[in-house]
Amino acid sequence: MTNRIDRLEERGLVLRRRSPDDRRGVLVELTPEGLERVDTAMTDLLAVEARILDALEPGGRPALAALLRTVVGQFDD
Repeated sequence: MTNRIDRLEERGLVLRRRSPDDRRGVLVELTPEGLERVDTAMTDLLAVEARILDALEPGGRPALAALLRTVVGQFDD
């Protein structure tokens, strides 16, 4: 994790600051550019997901949602 955050910091996408509550801790926050990149990535992801779901028959989304609940439900423990 440290290496990934180091790379993001070098690219100006995150800032590190000491935790005010725990001197061993470090808080990581997005810079304005980092936030912009995340927003763009999320917009792109939602567009791709919409295109994928458009391939389903009109009643297919509820069936897919039920199947995904079954698959993902095993991780809810």
